[in-house]
Amino acid sequence: MVTGAVKAGLNIIGAAARVSTVKRFVYLSSTVAAITVRLNERITVGIDQFNEFAKRVAWEPPPYDGRGPHVYGASKAETEEALWKFVREENPRFTFNTGITPTSSCSMSICGC
Repeated sequence: MVTGAVKAGLNIIGAAARVSTVKRFVYLSSTVAAITVRLNERITVGIDQFNEFAKRVAWEPPPYDGRGPHVYGASKAETEEALWKFVREENPRFTFNTGITPTSSCSMSICGC
């Protein structure tokens, strides 16, 4: 899932870069691309932070049971990292950014909604 997500993201942004009329490209990410919320743990989130915990858990050897949320987080984190790398290296004509939806269940648990 992680490798497929990264490849898909790079295929899409590469296609967008080849079209001169594309002005903006926004990747809808997730809070789990940055952090894994763990009870009783103080978390500081930085602008260039990616979820290293989810990435590590996602790539651990079997067994795979219960790893789904971490694989999802790793897929979002690694895709976002790859897209930012593409933008730095290829310098496309469009504006690139990422965003998250404030109504996701993880976002709600962080903000106390």
